[in-house]
Amino acid sequence: GEMVDIPDFDDIYRQDEEDEEDGAESGDDNSDNEEIDGSPRKRIKTDTLSKRRWLQKRKEILFSYYEFAYYGTASALIAFDLAWKLSKDNNDNLWWTIIGLTEQYLHQKIDRDKYVLDVSTIQGHVMRLNRTSDESAMSVNCMKIGFENDFCHSLYTACKFRVWTMKGKKNLHELLAEMGIPVKQAMQKFSSMDMEYKINVKEWIENLAPKFGLADITFGSFKTQFGYKTKFTAADAVYGLIAIMEDMENTKPLSDKFLEALDSLSRSKSKVLVEGIRKAKLQQTAIFKQVRNFIDMRQVVCAGPFLYACIDEGSPDKKIFCKPTTLGKLARFLLTAYVASSRNKLAASLPMVLVTPLDTDRGTSLVLGIPPIAEDTARNFLGRAFEQAAEKTKARTLHDCFDSSIMEVKTEDRGKFFDALSALLA
Repeated sequence: GEMVDIPDFDDIYRQDEEDEEDGAESGDDNSDNEEIDGSPRKRIKTDTLSKRRWLQKRKEILFSYYEFAYYGTASALIAFDLAWKLSKDNNDNLWWTIIGLTEQYLHQKIDRDKYVLDVSTIQGHVMRLNRTSDESAMSVNCMKIGFENDFCHSLYTACKFRVWTMKGKKNLHELLAEMGIPVKQAMQKFSSMDMEYKINVKEWIENLAPKFGLADITFGSFKTQFGYKTKFTAADAVYGLIAIMEDMENTKPLSDKFLEALDSLSRSKSKVLVEGIRKAKLQQTAIFKQVRNFIDMRQVVCAGPFLYACIDEGSPDKKIFCKPTTLGKLARFLLTAYVASSRNKLAASLPMVLVTPLDTDRGTSLVLGIPPIAEDTARNFLGRAFEQAAEKTKARTLHDCFDSSIMEVKTEDRGKFFDALSALLA
């Protein structure tokens, strides 16, 4: 996990600032007592130099502190810990905690080590509140769209196989053949496959993963089941919740979408979550299509210190990517796909900046930046860089998100903004 180095109080605030103000008021009364040799002037000069050094050090400390943006422990986990200490914990708020933690991991807000550490904490509570350990599971890195399409539309497997190429498709079919899954079964939804394949497919994938370079195709996670209804994995629940809140076809106010997503967490309204997962599948399909278009049309540009891509105004799916989380998923998918298919050896060490039209009437675009995939931590330095580039160019921007690496910018100011960003990161 990320260790936060919080500056010392004395390095940021000086007590003598207030003392100087008090001294200024009484300075005239003491003027008669000043020594003739000028020693008070020497003392004032020394204090001024000391203050300048302190201010310079303070500036460097604050720059270092705000240079990177990163996430800490999920607030859901902190809230559950409080509920547990108050003896008000139960399986419902435990499940909500799992969803909060899973959201951080799926959207790469925390690294794998931090996730494993927090999962081990939650596992203890799962064992305590449930007699069996069936609540935990190994989740496969794909959604249930259609078994073969799962591999094509999921970030990890799509980029590992490079399924947008003929060779990638051939390797995927080879994997399915070695698992012994007929083409007819592979084209079906996972829930519609024969029981023999559904029971054994996870074991088959794990056994063949090393051969096909899929070491991280599974990760430790959890699932739940409300009575005799459909089981939900934590990952699918996260995707469903995001899809409900960022559904552009739903014209309801954002507050109503939030309440609808809140309802989907209820045991009695699991149908709302099922509908959200259906929408998430459509979003994921649109993300893959957009990534494939970027790669096929070679629209990812290396702007020196970063990679850059822009969604066209005429794109039929552009409204899907007008929301921060969905645009972030697209950016991470695109960066991973570009690195997997590019001959540029430095691509893995470059961040990605993705732009999409936001509001044509207001003439605004949504800009999002993600760190290089070669980084071991989930720290993002682009938020600070965006702010400095906007200040230098006087570009009209709006920071209206929790994440500082997401912002609105006037479309006509985009050119000078990116010129400044390129010079800043060079």
